[in-house]
Amino acid sequence: MGGRLDSTNAIHPTVSVITNVAMDHREYLGENIREIAAEKAGIIKEGVPVVTGASGEALQVIKEKAGGKSQVFVLGQDFSYEKRDDQCMSYHGLHWELEGVAIGLPGDHQLSNAAVALCAAELLSRSGTDLPQGAIRAALSAVEWPGRLEMAAQNPPVLLDAAHNPHGAQSLAAFLKTHYADKRIILVFGVMMDKDWKEILNLLSPLASHIILTRPAIERAAPPELLALSVPGATVAGDVKNALSMARKRAVEGDIIVVTGSLYTVGEAKTAIYEAA
Repeated sequence: MGGRLDSTNAIHPTVSVITNVAMDHREYLGENIREIAAEKAGIIKEGVPVVTGASGEALQVIKEKAGGKSQVFVLGQDFSYEKRDDQCMSYHGLHWELEGVAIGLPGDHQLSNAAVALCAAELLSRSGTDLPQGAIRAALSAVEWPGRLEMAAQNPPVLLDAAHNPHGAQSLAAFLKTHYADKRIILVFGVMMDKDWKEILNLLSPLASHIILTRPAIERAAPPELLALSVPGATVAGDVKNALSMARKRAVEGDIIVVTGSLYTVGEAKTAIYEAA
């Protein structure tokens, strides 16, 4: 979490990577993008190149923190990508030009993440690390991330995504609009109390035909009765397993169930799916 005080900051890296900066963990990292970006930029080490997909104010902070001691490579400026197909892109790097790069993770936001990873790989190769392009392509095409746009069940389909902040909710919403615009969405939502759950619901609620609000079995979880005050017409379920059961009973052919809001919610839904299999 963050960077400056993260335990991984104890190592001296060959390349540092800051994928992007969004509003999250504000109680620890800061109340605005500048403060959060400054915490993340705490990983920057003198003489160690930095690769980032950040933009705007966050990028400005990263460049300020790097000063003249570290070179910053920026997505869209020093390297770029082009979407060729769903989960496929071309990469235009510092020196590499790669066509037809398959990405195992769904969602257009993962293309930009992959481009950042490829730039980091270029810099590692330049420093002497043996990274054959064939191995890199194989890794990007095979990578999996449980709980991130994961289709965990069929009949009815159940999509799990641990979008727990507005930035994640925007990515999930974009994916649903692109891939499931013609389907009725049943949203199962459980979130931590300290998250910006109102904004997350503002992004996702308009896409759902029905919303079931619940809470995972953790003290930090927001009570679904509180969430319901902001979502007229939503159904309340006392736990994730019951919420998923309600969603499955409500679903008809052609519907999709989307479970989101927290890794805890997604984890409990996944357990319930396995138990029912």
